[in-house]
Amino acid sequence: LLHAFLVVIALFSREIHRGVSEAVVDRLFALTQDTSVEPFFRLLAINWLIALSTSKRSTFDLLWNRAQELCPRWHDPLELKEMKLQALLFCFERAKSLPRNLLSVLEALSEFKYCCRPVGSHAVVFRFLLRIVIGFAPEME
Repeated sequence: LLHAFLVVIALFSREIHRGVSEAVVDRLFALTQDTSVEPFFRLLAINWLIALSTSKRSTFDLLWNRAQELCPRWHDPLELKEMKLQALLFCFERAKSLPRNLLSVLEALSEFKYCCRPVGSHAVVFRFLLRIVIGFAPEME
């Protein structure tokens, strides 16, 4: 049911009132942080946040304002951590800037050293850092 609602929101994003957009983004962020929800649904929630943000600038602004909540948490499965990092990269690229709190975003990466699958987790971190360096090298000087 939620999926059908989100499809309607995506199709008619121009006609949706800002209050409805805020409620949808709030619900999707709640899903991404709820550890009792299956990781698959949490991944879908992040994908929906990205998809809805591409169709309407005001929805992206809602996502950008809460980008800190997309930082991976220690209890997130590796696939979810990678999707959260991809969502952060989407935000950085769409805003064409790095966040003021980049250090706190990078602190979230330190949690990867405690991951149960270190080889995969290191690959995720290095891909994220490589995309940051490639996309924002002039800003980092």
